[in-house]
Parts: sequence; C-alpha cells; structure tokens
Amino acid sequence: METYFCTDRGKIRERNEDAVYCNATEGIFIVADGMGGHAGGEIASQIAIRVLSQQLIENPLLDDKMMSDGFALANRTIFETSEEKGYSLMGTTASLLFLPSGDSEAKIGHVGDSRIYRIRNNELNRLTKDHSYVEELVDAGKITREEAFTHPNRNIITRALGTHDTVETDLLQVSVQEGDIFLLCSDGLSGKLQHEEIESILTESETVNWKGSRLLELALDRGGEDNISLILIEITGTEVKA
Repeated sequence: METYFCTDRGKIRERNEDAVYCNATEGIFIVADGMGGHAGGEIASQIAIRVLSQQLIENPLLDDKMMSDGFALANRTIFETSEEKGYSLMGTTASLLFLPSGDSEAKIGHVGDSRIYRIRNNELNRLTKDHSYVEELVDAGKITREEAFTHPNRNIITRALGTHDTVETDLLQVSVQEGDIFLLCSDGLSGKLQHEEIESILTESETVNWKGSRLLELALDRGGEDNISLILIEITGTEVKA
C-alpha cells in the first residue's frame, strides 16, 4: 500500500478547519471538513477524526452497527461540545474508508460532501453521494452535473455531524483489488477540479506522491478559497486476497 495525504489552509481562509487521518497500518483513512466559525469547525473536525479512528481501532472486526455507532458517537460529542461552548451550528463532514489488512472488501461511512473516489482500470468512479443542496437539484433533474459544479449554492450541505442531536450515516461496502487507487477529499479539492481532471491525474504513470501534490497544486492555482485536504491510497497485491 502506498499513501499520500495533505491538508492545506488555502490562500484565503485564516484557519484550517479540515482534518485528515491516515493510518495505513490499521487501514483507517478519514477526511473531515469542519464548519461553524471561530474555532468551531476546527474543533468539530478534530473530534470526528478522534472518535471515528478510536472506534475502528477498538473494533477491528467492524460491522455496520459498529460503524453507525461510531458516527452517532462522533455526532453526539460534537453536538454536546457545540452547546457547551456556545458555537452555533458547529459541525463537520466526515468520509471514512476502512481497508482491513488482507481483505478484498472495504467499508465506507459518509456524512456531508467530502468525497471518496476509486480509480480502477483507468476509470474514476465517485463512491459517495454528496449530502448537499445541489446534489438534490441534480437528482430532481433541475440542473445538470456541469451546472452543479458552478452553482452559487454548491457549498450548502444538507447533512453533517454535530448540527443536530442525531444523524443519518451512509454505509457502503466496495470491492478492493490490486491496482485500485482510492481518493478521499474535501470540497476544497472536488469543487475546483472537474471529474475528468481528477481522473487524468490519477491515471498518470507517476508516484502517489506526485499525483497528490499535483491535485493540491491545481486546486491552489484555481484560487484556493477553501481549505484543501486529500488522502490517496494505492493498493498493491500484498493488501488483498487472491
């Protein structure tokens, strides 16, 4: 397994409210994009990373209930912290990829609009569905995917950890095979690079470090108005069962 991760404040924001967790040994990868103003978003994303990673480390034989319980605990912890500190609507997205060693299946937990993609056979597929206003417009046939990319309300999310006392979590299971590349990222990246651009970079015959650095560089070149975070994981034959 080859990995690359980074989180960057960007060119405009005063603080970085994103958080990433990249633990190749345990097979745990998380991107969280906080919100809430002041230090609220930064606190929320860090809580999500801490609670979710601890849940997986303590329960390596993870099932859907344990995954759901982990997201529920993170949500409750952020919600209660927000009330204690008086931070209005403090919350965070959270996209988690769990790759158990030697397994041919990966588990995904997802809330918000941070994304998880997979490259297989030189084709990029988005594995998660954004919980956002524009995604609902696309689903309803009111705007196209291309229009969603530049829509003025594209940053409005409809689901997050910590903004309410309960949360609904998307749980997925996907196959893993040699040569797969997984990308987790906040919307600071996916909001700047079109699907085809990400696919083009990730299918280059270059190292994971080069690909990750290039994605960050392009997002910054396009303005870098938001925090930018990403994790890349390239699967080798030693990680998956034959």
